[in-house]
Amino acid sequence: EPLKNAQGKVIGALAASSDLTAFQGALSKQVAEARFFDTGGVYVVDPRGSTRDAVFVLHPNAAGKAVTSVNPQAATFLDALADASDGRVDDAAPLLDGASPNRWALMRKAKSGAWVVAEVSQAESTSRHWSNMMLIWGLLALATVALGVALFVVVRRTVSQPLSELTTVVKAVADGDLT
Repeated sequence: EPLKNAQGKVIGALAASSDLTAFQGALSKQVAEARFFDTGGVYVVDPRGSTRDAVFVLHPNAAGKAVTSVNPQAATFLDALADASDGRVDDAAPLLDGASPNRWALMRKAKSGAWVVAEVSQAESTSRHWSNMMLIWGLLALATVALGVALFVVVRRTVSQPLSELTTVVKAVADGDLT
């Protein structure tokens, strides 16, 4: 709105602007370099009026493209993201390059209306968990065997040996040896 004097004549205008090119470049670089495990990453989507018209705002290599041009099943996936109360979808359509199936995604809405989405492979995100679980189960099995062996030795020394000695003495008495 320009500044006007009492007669309504424009006497000045105030404009403010900011060059966001550096910020946009830094944000694009951050999105491109964000990696979760081997194939997971981040992208930003503008859902527009309809998820079928959604466009990548930031993506490692598809910025500015329609989301459905990267994966035709993306519209269904974006609908599921929009409907998810916690922003998580377990059967996510892969939208990153080299993305394997069985992915999950987590979305948060920015104040601007854009969606910041993290996409991760289920197998990659749980592989360390399962390898740790196998190690724990292996150690637990080893500890169980060691405890069993220790219990066997203790029972043998405290029960079996004295019982064996008692049996020997009782047989000797039964045979008439009273010494």
